[in-house]
Amino acid sequence: MNCWEFMQCGREAGGGRVLELGVCPAYPYNGHSCAGVAGTLCGGNIDGSIGQKHAGCRACGFFASEHYGVAGITRDAAAPPRPGTGAWPRRCRPGWWG
Repeated sequence: MNCWEFMQCGREAGGGRVLELGVCPAYPYNGHSCAGVAGTLCGGNIDGSIGQKHAGCRACGFFASEHYGVAGITRDAAAPPRPGTGAWPRRCRPGWWG
């Protein structure tokens, strides 16, 4: 299950909040590792940099679920990063910030 399915944020392509907030930068390649992507939705707000997401991700229901980090298509294996999203060279897992 991807984060946008679990969280029902509506930021996947064709989702209900795309016009308001845009397509999530985790869509479609990082739905299992969204903590490593800047600009995702958290608590109704768009998060900033990966470093700023630390506390929010640790408290996230999806991050704590069995779905986070499950092998799916990762960005580095599937496609180059989209412009403006930054590169994340490896899958991040719980505890990636040390």
